[in-house]
Amino acid sequence: MNVYIDCSDKRWEDFKIDLVRAARVAARIGGARPDAEISIILTDDAEIHMLNAQYRNIDRPTNVLSFELGDPQLLGDIYISFDTVWAEAHGNPDEFIAHTMHMAVHGTLHLLGYDHINDDDADVMQSLEIAALKKLGIKNPYADDNCDVTSCGEMCGCGDQKWGWCWTAMAYFLCGVVAAMGFAPINAWWATLAGVGVAYGLATGAKKSRGFWRGMCCAAPFGAGYAIAMFWWVLNSIFVVPELMQQFVWWTGPALLAIGLAGAIIFAFPFAVIQKFPGNHAQRPFLFAAAWTLVLWGREWMLTGFPWNPLANITLPCPVIANSMAVWGALG
Repeated sequence: MNVYIDCSDKRWEDFKIDLVRAARVAARIGGARPDAEISIILTDDAEIHMLNAQYRNIDRPTNVLSFELGDPQLLGDIYISFDTVWAEAHGNPDEFIAHTMHMAVHGTLHLLGYDHINDDDADVMQSLEIAALKKLGIKNPYADDNCDVTSCGEMCGCGDQKWGWCWTAMAYFLCGVVAAMGFAPINAWWATLAGVGVAYGLATGAKKSRGFWRGMCCAAPFGAGYAIAMFWWVLNSIFVVPELMQQFVWWTGPALLAIGLAGAIIFAFPFAVIQKFPGNHAQRPFLFAAAWTLVLWGREWMLTGFPWNPLANITLPCPVIANSMAVWGALG
């Protein structure tokens, strides 16, 4: 395969990176024609930012952009940004070289039609990347013990730091607990905004569009922490009456587990929706708000009609906002 390199940023010249070999290895694994051609443009954040805004309507730079031509011979162009890749490699020259090779492999596979919009496609593409990188002597960037940043920003978009699943789950769970502090008796409305906001950032900063069910699994700890911390009073009430405590104390553990499980299913839904349908940064907040409103309505409709702490309850300490519910209700 013919690979043409165009360097528009002189900083790239300080590193010897065999991008031709990386692209050719990926092309062989991906099934490209022997006479196929691609171009790799080594650039910076300024140009990547401009292309991202022009063609993807995303107003920020990213590490790699792939522009597929749809021709079996002239595959297309790959743009790689020095600034973002260097930052993702934490300024380590060896990691920078390996990460750039990964971006070349990733971009080449995109030009061959591979993608990661849904879970099945992502698994196929990742397996091809891992195989190509192994041939290049580069470790698996998707392994749980590898915490480097391997985001991608091709035409469908993605990108974030790859945390271990355990730390990510703990972060989501903590966000859920903090979000519950906006309700009585703490009434810290700002904590709810902070908890939901950080969890939203974790979801929207995902390395790739995960798909609905994987998004549910990722955000499930948030829902569990949110529900357990918010509905503590359901169990606390049985300890007020000694007779009830003796009768039901053994159900405390299972009840907490049940509340957490229900919360994990219910409140992970809005986060899963914005990961399944990422859209752009301007659209996602409205989609998230609509999904959260749908969740509250569905929960109330199915669970006896009782509102069960709607999000609007955090506004009760502020009568000016709370009184507006007389016009459009708690869901409004």
